Amino acid sequence: MASGRSVLNLFAYTGAFSLRAAGAGAASVVSVESSRHALEQAEESVRLNPGMAPAKFEWVHADVFDHLARGERFDLIIADPPPFARRRMDVEAAMRATSP
Repeated sequence: MASGRSVLNLFAYTGAFSLRAAGAGAASVVSVESSRHALEQAEESVRLNPGMAPAKFEWVHADVFDHLARGERFDLIIADPPPFARRRMDVEAAMRATSP
């Protein structure tokens, strides 16, 4: 699905989906993650894979929702957010946090 396309990977974490998209022929991959440490690991993964072209990747340290407000357009979007509620007792607070 990524071949020849511009890809946006939201909540990128260590970039596994980003590397997979690039490996499948994506024209470019923008990865957005709020953890600087996770992005550093993602960049290291590109360095450790000699077949990957570092120029295809853009690593963005930002809040995903702030980044989306920029209004950029992409051909393919990957969104794998972390869970808002890991336990049943956290569901009510998570619902309040995600409601407008």
